[in-house]
Amino acid sequence: MTIDLHITCSKILSFCLGLGQEKEKLLVLFDQSTRKLAENFARAGRELQGKISLHELPLGRKQENFPEKTIQVVEDFTEEDAIIILSSINLIYNLQLHNIISPFTRLESISARTLYLPPIPIESLNRIMSTNLPEYLEYEEAVLNAFSDVNKIELRTDGGTEVTFRCRTFGYTPYRALTPGSQALFHLGEVWTAPVEDSTEGTLVYDTCLAMGKIYSKLIFQVSRGRISNHEIIGKRDPVIKEFLKVIFQADEHALIPAELGIRTGDSYG
Repeated sequence: MTIDLHITCSKILSFCLGLGQEKEKLLVLFDQSTRKLAENFARAGRELQGKISLHELPLGRKQENFPEKTIQVVEDFTEEDAIIILSSINLIYNLQLHNIISPFTRLESISARTLYLPPIPIESLNRIMSTNLPEYLEYEEAVLNAFSDVNKIELRTDGGTEVTFRCRTFGYTPYRALTPGSQALFHLGEVWTAPVEDSTEGTLVYDTCLAMGKIYSKLIFQVSRGRISNHEIIGKRDPVIKEFLKVIFQADEHALIPAELGIRTGDSYG
């Protein structure tokens, strides 16, 4: 199926930002690798009555070297406005947008609602459009409802281990940071398509989207009676992913977040 990138960006903006209800300001920060995606978001925003500002930033450049105009635009934004970041995690750090920020959720940055979309590979956008729509919507509703009132999850084991997870909705799965206020070790990029498209009952399949957003591997979790009984990394065994899994399994191998909250795939939605 050939993707219409513009339509996809339009759907994401409509769902995430509420553009069209008010003539909100929209700032899109991007680097050269995400120019095409940024331009499509800008076009979609204009059609939704948003006031659009596009700023290209070199990857990894420190804040003091950012164009002054861009810094001023960010500082002038209000809570009713929106910022979309299509670049790397370094961009968030350098702009001092330290709150946990995620797509598909209205969250406050220092001065505005901020949407952080890891650079989305075009092949993943294809997968958004190729999912079975009724199943996609049913899964979306089930998972978002399950996490609607969950802000923090505390895992305590008989061995005395205590780990606190800050939980925010990231697409249609939990977005995790290992300590409150910190950035996650990595982004489970494209997870909001993978469970619907690739998973069957008893299995959770996550694409992993690291740094620049290219998919290198998948995390496969086997679910038995509502608990994750086993996991496997398919593809590149990135050290960041292995460290993340190590921390989780040290907490309690029988108390992993998706399974504990009853999130399943396929014909069963919990």
